[in-house]
Amino acid sequence: MSKETILTINLFILSFLALFIISSVWADSINPRVFPIDSKPYGMTYEQWDVKYWQWSVSLPKDMNPLGDKTGEKCASGQSGPVWFLTGTSGGTVKRSCTIPSDKAILIHVAGNSCSYIENPNAKTESDLRTCAINGNQVTSIKVTVDGTELKDVRKYHITSHLYSENITKDDYWGIEGYGPTQAVSDSYLLLLEPMSSGNHIITFSQSTLPLNPTASAYTYDITYLIRVVSPTG
Repeated sequence: MSKETILTINLFILSFLALFIISSVWADSINPRVFPIDSKPYGMTYEQWDVKYWQWSVSLPKDMNPLGDKTGEKCASGQSGPVWFLTGTSGGTVKRSCTIPSDKAILIHVAGNSCSYIENPNAKTESDLRTCAINGNQVTSIKVTVDGTELKDVRKYHITSHLYSENITKDDYWGIEGYGPTQAVSDSYLLLLEPMSSGNHIITFSQSTLPLNPTASAYTYDITYLIRVVSPTG
């Protein structure tokens, strides 16, 4: 057997193994059309996408932030790049209508908390911020459905970030005392859906989180997104 033939066979075997490994990684996801938690959609990890989400959220002033949106009219605020963010709310039941281009993956930010040095002047280290973020995201129940199908094991789509930079806008949604560049840590439950087919879809998600104050009520919301997916050109 010639060296060229042996080389060709070896390359074929390596290619086959690479395809097998890639297929095995994607097959690990128990929810079809959801990127696995250990994958890198569009070259970024779940942690990096969560950081992008929080940077986007704190950059939007209150009158533009989808967190306070009751109808979906602010769904497109600040959206850019290959992933479209769907956000929660400050509590209660909300139904939003939203038009999303068919080439966008969809990030469902089901529950989460972030803590920055601006919000927490007593925090001195990344560890302090991490403790703050985790303590504020003690989720007791969580649920996501896509077109009537409930997604499985949603709690496994959970990350706690490392320290990252963000720029809190003036007149932010939460009424933070202070604004400008800072650093933060987040703790979140989020799912990344592959781009959806053109047409109408329904995404729902809900959560209940323990309050930091034991005498307060749990933080809960239940959100329905009526989504119209259209071609990027409209």
